[in-house]
Amino acid sequence: MTDAINSHSRRMYNAQKKTRASLEAIASPSIATPRTDPRVVALVDALFFYGTHALGCRMVHREGDTHRQALHDDGGERARAAIAAIEERQTNE
Repeated sequence: MTDAINSHSRRMYNAQKKTRASLEAIASPSIATPRTDPRVVALVDALFFYGTHALGCRMVHREGDTHRQALHDDGGERARAAIAAIEERQTNE
């Protein structure tokens, strides 16, 4: 059982690294909005947070409980903040 959990944890960690790299590529300096733009950083962080915890929620052991609790505690706050930053940018342009 422990080997299965460790194997699953390794797969989760590798998937998270790949996801993080993909999201950071979206915000790379090669596009019009640099990755240092706080709105882009907030969006990338929110996507990474939700992607990581949504994937983790599927686990039926204690680690899944941690992911479910993190999503519950957040209550969509990160998403609303990222959306507000995007809307603010659109109204200022």
